[in-house]
Amino acid sequence: MRGSWLGGPTPVARIGVSLEPNLLVELDRIVKEGGYSNRSQALRDLIRNALSAQEWQKSTGNVLAAVTIYYDSESSFATRRILEMQHEFYHDIRSSTHFHISETSCLEVLVVSGKAADIKSLVRSLKSVKGVMHADVILISKVPA
Repeated sequence: MRGSWLGGPTPVARIGVSLEPNLLVELDRIVKEGGYSNRSQALRDLIRNALSAQEWQKSTGNVLAAVTIYYDSESSFATRRILEMQHEFYHDIRSSTHFHISETSCLEVLVVSGKAADIKSLVRSLKSVKGVMHADVILISKVPA
């Protein structure tokens, strides 16, 4: 059942979408693997993700975000440098969680809140560390100053 978090119905607009056959196959794969009950749910989620990514690129004020860092834990340089960066950006990092993915790889998830420019600088710096296989950010919300 559709509804807003306040309990009332949320109006929706119906649209038609034309897709190349290969994109439709991929959309159906996303529906199945993502556990969506229909294509509309998957498309709404994909659109929200795209809007969030665009919003992140344009953000200039204070933001709340999650930063993910996937790295080679056997690289003492990467491990040390990631820890150093967390100390350099301590004023923006609200929480960090460390996961052991395998014997040789780890995932760090940082909850960050601060100036978008500072968070972007942190993510750029993390991406440049040798041994970091992936670093990315998910904008959660803009935060009033």
